[in-house]
Amino acid sequence: MDNKNPSLSGIKVLVVDDNEDTLALTKLMLGLCGAEVIASPTAADGLERVQMQRLDIIIRDISMAQMDAY
Repeated sequence: MDNKNPSLSGIKVLVVDDNEDTLALTKLMLGLCGAEVIASPTAADGLERVQMQRLDIIIRDISMAQMDAY
């Protein structure tokens, strides 16, 4: 791995964001680096996915409409 082409191969990432564009862009960028990305549009869905799978990284929007990440 080098700084110009970082590899996230083998890393499972959950991305939680209620903004559709942000969710899609984050998923795309992480996927291009080789990560296995699970996208979740709500905090409730994200919590379900955490309970169902082993994840390496969680990236989340801390200010969502129905349930924030605080």
